[in-house]
Amino acid sequence: MKRKLFYTLLVFVCIIGVLFFYTKPKDTIAIIGAMDDEISEIRDNLKNSNIIKKNDFIITKGTLGNNNITRI
Repeated sequence: MKRKLFYTLLVFVCIIGVLFFYTKPKDTIAIIGAMDDEISEIRDNLKNSNIIKKNDFIITKGTLGNNNITRI
């Protein structure tokens, strides 16, 4: 179980790293987190954020620096 969690977090960190280093300003970055603790720092720092609720999903959109962020 711990190994599966480790690999999941490793993949998540790699994806986020690639998104941040290879995006141009004003691109939209999608962040997907399994647990709220994983993405709470990003959610708390979003500017001009709005929350959209669709079925069981909560989607938060906003800006962080020069990038548009969509948190699923």
